[in-house]
Amino acid sequence: MKLALYILKRLLLLLPLLFGVTLIVFVLTRVVISGNPIDQIVPPMATAEMRQQLAERYGLTDPILVQYGKYMRNLLRGDMGVSFQSGLPVTEDLRKFFPATFELTTYAMLLAILVGVPLGILSAVKRDTWIDHLSRFLSVSGVSMPVFWFSLLLIYFFFFLWQLAPAPLGRINPRLSAPETFTGLLTLDSLLAGNWKALRSSVTILILPTLALAYGAMAPLARMARSGMLEALESQYIVAARALGLPWRSIVFRYALKNALLPVVTMIAVVYGFLLGGSVLVENIFAWPGLGRYAYNAIAGSDYTAIQGFVLYTTTMYVILFLLTDLVYRFLNPRIEI
Repeated sequence: MKLALYILKRLLLLLPLLFGVTLIVFVLTRVVISGNPIDQIVPPMATAEMRQQLAERYGLTDPILVQYGKYMRNLLRGDMGVSFQSGLPVTEDLRKFFPATFELTTYAMLLAILVGVPLGILSAVKRDTWIDHLSRFLSVSGVSMPVFWFSLLLIYFFFFLWQLAPAPLGRINPRLSAPETFTGLLTLDSLLAGNWKALRSSVTILILPTLALAYGAMAPLARMARSGMLEALESQYIVAARALGLPWRSIVFRYALKNALLPVVTMIAVVYGFLLGGSVLVENIFAWPGLGRYAYNAIAGSDYTAIQGFVLYTTTMYVILFLLTDLVYRFLNPRIEI
């Protein structure tokens, strides 16, 4: 019962947060972003009178507070408006592009966790050995190397030079037909449909962008796992356990690991939320039809409604991820009160 009340409280707190975010983004899109969204929907030879009529039709000539009031009334009905670029409702665009981003970032996050967390823990256990030096080198390079540069290196070597990877042209080979949509995830849909050609194509195309994202995401996870494990191993209860003669393997995996994972869980939520918010550079370099590319095109085209919908989606994802993080904290350490 207490857990259910906590979840309900956090979800209720989401409402004023989203209200503040919508207000700030609504004002910034009209003050900071240059350009006129009407330019995206009119022909180049359109007259000034035609532009004025369209601006009045979309309510862009109203005072900003009036525009915001109309936007909030529509938002409460689940209407995020219509994108100036696609001509479709923003909610439909988000549903369309979300599966591609979710598939890419989830595989990248899983790879980063499977490599980064054990590497950081092993680095702490084997402190000042070659494993520790290798872990720190990978962590520093992963944080310092720009993701667009690493993506271009992957394309140059694996596609252009060695021809081991397919061309970065989306989610599947253009000459193949995509499987019937069940989940929106091409790899899973191909597997469910038994379309092995599509599965092979979607997996091979996923490899390079997944590596590009995972390398940058792995670095903070490895660093956090290493520092958390070092702090746990130097704590008094671990010193006492070693003095009592407990096996080293039991000390590491039974006593130190749970406490070391607490900060790692928070970092996973932060990194995963960042990736789900749209990996703009990676998606553009690999022509990946996800939310990052959608947001980039919206900003470039001054598409107010698309930008507002994207930021609202990102904020909601962050709140949900941190709520799940608190629940995982409670599982790892029952003494934590929620």
